[in-house]
Amino acid sequence: MPEHRFENRVAIVTGGGRGLGAGHALLLAARGAQVVVNDLGAEMDGTRRSSAPADDVVAEITSAGGRALANYSDISTVDGSRELIEFTLDSLGRVDIVINNAGILRDADVPELSPANWSHVIDVNLSGPFWVTQQAWPFMASQGYGRIVNVSSAAGLYGNSGQANYAAAKMGIIGLTQTLALEGAPRGILANAIVPIGLSRMFRLPDATGIRNETVSAAVAWLAHENCSANGETFWVRRDRLAQAVIGLTRGLRDPEMTIESIFENLDQITSTAEVNFPGLGGRGLCQQRAKGRHEHLRRVP
Repeated sequence: MPEHRFENRVAIVTGGGRGLGAGHALLLAARGAQVVVNDLGAEMDGTRRSSAPADDVVAEITSAGGRALANYSDISTVDGSRELIEFTLDSLGRVDIVINNAGILRDADVPELSPANWSHVIDVNLSGPFWVTQQAWPFMASQGYGRIVNVSSAAGLYGNSGQANYAAAKMGIIGLTQTLALEGAPRGILANAIVPIGLSRMFRLPDATGIRNETVSAAVAWLAHENCSANGETFWVRRDRLAQAVIGLTRGLRDPEMTIESIFENLDQITSTAEVNFPGLGGRGLCQQRAKGRHEHLRRVP
């Protein structure tokens, strides 16, 4: 198969100075993209700042013959996101790909979670991807092309003790992505999300066997490529596995005179996963799974 490349494409990677974000930036640049590496150089909780992380990744890209620029705008604010997009357009003339990777943690159990630590995690992990995308949107729409890749988390899909703020933000990313996909498709803008795990300061795993950041970066680059037609989807990426994550509905109970008692009496039917429907975007069927595992073709944007 021919190598999939990104010549003449401009990509922004937020949080691109460390960990998974750095890997995404390096791979896109190695495949020909011009990359803006956005990173405040903050600590894991969002405090302090340093230009070194973004500068180091840019230096690695340029020393390998690629083209990259460092940017230190704060994407958790409207003004910072606007600065990032204006910097990209002024420097490189266009924006084709946005990888919303930046994130922070401020963990605490619910009773101890302060308003400031709730808000700042939401600002960086959820509002930031929206502000950056919103600022890039008019330019992508005017050129009839764009790729948005948002980063969610297993904490968003399933929750995680001590991470109410982070989990809420990362589940919000799923809904944001699906809405961007609906609004973007007529304009040539496709949006998808990943649920990754990789080796970085934000992931603390008792067993890191088989964890490869390169696996996550490959999935991100696939979703960012012009030949990828996935839209509004979420993909689980960890170790050697890439899988589609879906939100489905059981067949459930239909009862025009439903009562508390009828719900209790039919819990087995309500919760049975022998037949599951995946509505997909706008209520259109994504796929149908029955007891024998029959699937219809996954929905894709034409």
